[in-house]
Amino acid sequence: MTMSTFSKGARLKIKRADKHITDIELGIDRLKKRLVCARHVNPGTGNEFIKCDFADIEDRESLENLSAIIGDALHNLKCALDHVWLETMTRLVPSWDWGRTKFPVHPTRDDFELALKNLEVDTLAPKFSRLLISEIQPYGGGDFAIRTVHELDIRDKHRLLIPIVHYSSIGDIYVRDEYGKPVRGNTWGTTDPLPTSLSLKGASISKTQEARPSM
Repeated sequence: MTMSTFSKGARLKIKRADKHITDIELGIDRLKKRLVCARHVNPGTGNEFIKCDFADIEDRESLENLSAIIGDALHNLKCALDHVWLETMTRLVPSWDWGRTKFPVHPTRDDFELALKNLEVDTLAPKFSRLLISEIQPYGGGDFAIRTVHELDIRDKHRLLIPIVHYSSIGDIYVRDEYGKPVRGNTWGTTDPLPTSLSLKGASISKTQEARPSM
């Protein structure tokens, strides 16, 4: 088996995943251009705020379709790992049937090493076993990309992977200045977590408002 034919299935899966990723990037760029932001006024407080939404209902449908494409990309990447695993183990230990096994990914290194022992990879292919444990590291605390692909591929089987952006701000702030004059206002929006309280020149402000995650 030459290098050009080895893992041909994995190469095709990765190529397909790249196509999905390109479609996702193009889709996001199109949606960003379709996003419409407008200034609104809270009728209860009179405070101004900015609301962003898509121009048409078709834009929302396009966003929802992205979740399916993301799932397809992840599944192809996970399948690529399984193809490499099957071909590698079949090549190293041709006397065994590896068709029902998949590329092992586990929460911890100990769990991963135990899985290799249960499959007898540590004795049948010791060099490959050491490579998996020390270099590839498909376990928690090891290779973040492999672990993430594995976990998201599992999650996609049960629920849609919807891209979201967390946007928060503190609104309806009410303080008095040193002359006793009331001052109202809001903070700028942020994607960082908000504090549960805020100290401003000795004044304690405990009322916070966090926006719901927006897609």
